[in-house]
Amino acid sequence: PSIGGMAPSAYFGVIATLSSTMAAFLQFRPVLMGCVLTDELDLILSCALIQEHQPPQPAAAGAGATTGNSNSNDNDNDADDKMTTAILISDIQKDAISMLGMLSSQPHPHEVNAKMCTALVALLTRSTPSTSATSSSSPPTTTASVMNEVLNVLMDMYSADAGDPNNHEDVFQAMGVRGVFQRCAPIFKRMIREEKMSRNNSTFSSSSSSMEDITMWNETALNVTRF
Repeated sequence: PSIGGMAPSAYFGVIATLSSTMAAFLQFRPVLMGCVLTDELDLILSCALIQEHQPPQPAAAGAGATTGNSNSNDNDNDADDKMTTAILISDIQKDAISMLGMLSSQPHPHEVNAKMCTALVALLTRSTPSTSATSSSSPPTTTASVMNEVLNVLMDMYSADAGDPNNHEDVFQAMGVRGVFQRCAPIFKRMIREEKMSRNNSTFSSSSSSMEDITMWNETALNVTRF
């Protein structure tokens, strides 16, 4: 399937380039954070929540006549594009979450904090299996690396002391962030264990994470349980 005539990996590659550039500008030119208004914030939030949507594809006429080699090549290409797309989406999300972390470190109003918190909590909620019987087996759609970024930004966002202009304890309580942490922590720990086992049991891992990443994730998981 294509998006606007582009392969998914090409489409998300363009967005990844833009999000990376935006994040770099905010990191190395902090003065630009004062230029982020409602439209720019909404764009960053949409990048944080981005997902790949795969519409069902109708079977092509005469598909049965396709040769085995052609099918095999198509399947390989689709698998490669899907893996590349997943990595790009993760990168886009991490860039956007990083930008939210930088923006939330500056004094900002209640309404802005609530918008940022809503998006970050939504990302964590995607990792939590549904309680419904029909969808309880659905796999999480938020990766371990993205969860790590979200958890760290949320902990930083709500670590300000009472009286600090950046204290938004009211949003923290209203959004039930502590409860979200409690539900996500065991899932995050399981994802870390599975990632570590995958790397230990295979010479080549389909994940781009390193053992340094896993060590960092374990530290985040420990901090979340103590928060």
